[in-house]
Amino acid sequence: KLSQQGKNFKRKIAIKIKVDNGGRVVDAKVDNGRSTSSNGCMISYALEFARKSKFNASSSAADPQEGYIYYTYVYQ
Repeated sequence: KLSQQGKNFKRKIAIKIKVDNGGRVVDAKVDNGRSTSSNGCMISYALEFARKSKFNASSSAADPQEGYIYYTYVYQ
């Protein structure tokens, strides 16, 4: 419950992504080991926005490329 955390609380959700050489996210999964919250609502939004992300296309890039997107939620 966010209200019980007090003011200025921060939580991070780490999403591991795979991106094809067209710049499209083709896979997105939460990495619980790199995240600081297991809040289902935060994870759901992070996954949704990660899947909608677009990157620069490059025909010479590895396919797929892997990396992370970190979403930080701040309660004030």
